[in-house]
Amino acid sequence: MLISDLRREVEYILQDTIDPDHLIAIVNECLREDLVHVLRLETRATITLATDEAAVSYPGDIYEILLLKAKGNSQSKSQTIPELPLDNECDSGYMFFGGSIDLLRMDDKPYTLYIWYHRYPAEIKSLDDTPDIPLQYHHALKYYFLAKHHKHDSAFADEQDWWGDYLKIRSQIEDSGRKKTGLQRPRRVVSGCWR
Repeated sequence: MLISDLRREVEYILQDTIDPDHLIAIVNECLREDLVHVLRLETRATITLATDEAAVSYPGDIYEILLLKAKGNSQSKSQTIPELPLDNECDSGYMFFGGSIDLLRMDDKPYTLYIWYHRYPAEIKSLDDTPDIPLQYHHALKYYFLAKHHKHDSAFADEQDWWGDYLKIRSQIEDSGRKKTGLQRPRRVVSGCWR
């Protein structure tokens, strides 16, 4: 569904025209501030550092790093690099702060970094864009917009219904993300004898 299709649906419900910039702003707010927490959009990036670099800019769409591996010049396999707290001055690893990934106290340079991470959904820029979420959840954006639109308009008593519809779909997205990552798999219990 294009954002222009979403706009047509909203205008039909409201029986009024909607400013495209306002619609795009609200849709981006929904995608990049609320749904990002439950979407769990996974991606991977490969970055090669130059010989004299110990820090590199990270991809701008990183929401949360899941795993970082590095392979040095003399290594045949990549190794997992631990994330370090900002006050750690002793261990080797990486820090993810201030727009860069800093490699600390690592000997073998240059490095190729492999980053697995959750990313922000792509920003909507025009009515011709398609939301960066599975198609079956596109109507969540409509409900979010309607709830936000009605929030400050006391003439509409059905605001709570729009929020309820939105939260129901948000919950479905979250459940889907958990199933995909295995967070809801039942634990296997092995029974044994107590002695």
